[in-house]
Amino acid sequence: MADSRIGGDGPADRPSSLRRATVRGARLALAGYVVSRGILFFVYVVLARLITPADFGRYAAASVVVGVGVLFAESGMMSALIQRRDRLEEAASTAFFSLLIGGVLLSLAALALAPVLGAFFQTQHVTPLAAVLAPGMLLRSLTVVPDALLQRRFSFARRVAVDPLGAIGFAVASIVACANGAGAWGLVAGSYASLIIMVISGWWFARFRPRLRLASVKMWRELASFARHVLGSEILARGAQQIDTVMIGRVSGAAPLGQYRNGLRLAQQPSDAYVSVIAYVLLPALARLADDAERLHAVAKRIFGLVSASSIPVSLAFLPLGEPAAVLLLGPQWRPAGHAISALCGLTAATTVISFSSEVFKAVGKPKILVHLYTLNLAVLVVVIPTAALTLGFVGVAAAISVSQVVTAAFALRRVAPLIAMSWREMLTETTGPLLAGVQMVIAMFVLSAAVKPLHHSAPLEWAWTVVEALAGAFVYGAVLLLVDRSRRQSVFELVARRRAQRKSLVGVG
Repeated sequence: MADSRIGGDGPADRPSSLRRATVRGARLALAGYVVSRGILFFVYVVLARLITPADFGRYAAASVVVGVGVLFAESGMMSALIQRRDRLEEAASTAFFSLLIGGVLLSLAALALAPVLGAFFQTQHVTPLAAVLAPGMLLRSLTVVPDALLQRRFSFARRVAVDPLGAIGFAVASIVACANGAGAWGLVAGSYASLIIMVISGWWFARFRPRLRLASVKMWRELASFARHVLGSEILARGAQQIDTVMIGRVSGAAPLGQYRNGLRLAQQPSDAYVSVIAYVLLPALARLADDAERLHAVAKRIFGLVSASSIPVSLAFLPLGEPAAVLLLGPQWRPAGHAISALCGLTAATTVISFSSEVFKAVGKPKILVHLYTLNLAVLVVVIPTAALTLGFVGVAAAISVSQVVTAAFALRRVAPLIAMSWREMLTETTGPLLAGVQMVIAMFVLSAAVKPLHHSAPLEWAWTVVEALAGAFVYGAVLLLVDRSRRQSVFELVARRRAQRKSLVGVG
């Protein structure tokens, strides 16, 4: 009974119930993401006009240690709790107290490393920022257990309530502080406001009370045996994500780092949306299908097809739309950030494939593959980013990120294919059409851009021509995809036929 109350298995295991829960969860996760990210997107557009690229760069540099340390604070326990099938209350209590201790120790370690970070980036501004950000790891560790329990239950309160509330807290605190001249400290204030709100609201919705008497070293070892592989992969992934910040900040300075980080932030919006839905919904759903190979294959193949058809055009659209997006959203001084966005044209599709594969690995109990996956990613980045930073600056680093993500995605597909009983031919069938259509889309958008020069008009016309370019690209993509992809063309025709039949039946009833 206790396990059921905190998030045990139940009716959602039945095929129809699981399907409904997954679809509902995907919609709610996407809706919550759109709300919270929409707020944050608006905030960064405002902040880009209140503080300088150098302020953004200093904050990014000060966040390096905390960014990696947060992974140790989480320590893979979230995935271990979501995947676990028995003694959930004991597991949740054990995870909470281990995370609490780890959060305190890691915050102290980050505080001690703050002067080292300032010396590395050769600026006195970074040390105090890094020191004040250090306790954030403790707050982050306090969100893990309630988040995991909510996700297990297919309760999407975190996505539709907790995340938006945190975004509102960040918005109010950071904008007020930066408008009053706080600079990078305004971003620090916003991050703490967001974390505190998310801790309070997460525990409120989870309705879980940890019990020290239920925590045990034996249970911690059981959780750690699964979590260590997830933790190892996430450390590698986060370490890889910090290489670009470290190299640009060290080689080029705070202002170019600020340009790069805001360009990356814009470029990550679509991929973050995909990952938000995939990671939050797919793991608990597929974990329930892990013992049913036929259903697992059918569901995974369908999701992979949807992911490919939707993420590839969005990713390739960065090429023609990168510069207009940066200039129109952030202002003319952020034009270099647009060049970084264009260079990140492989990010969305590759990151989405990696996220899909990662959730499959965890769901079927193969988290060790994640370590291999992110070791490869880190190795590629270690090779290409230093060379790119020294020769091509932050735009070269952005291109290197695209290359590394595509290579990692290809490896992920190679490893995930046998786990979901998909052949390479099936995977090529799902991706070839979107790739061909995406290339035609990019060509059409560049031709239109060369003809109308969208950024050489008054502000309203700049927006109008950019929207026209995006819509024209979407039309070309859809038309070419239906032309070259027989299976998707047939699916569309069947969908239209069903809708017509439903409409006729409603008219007949009326």
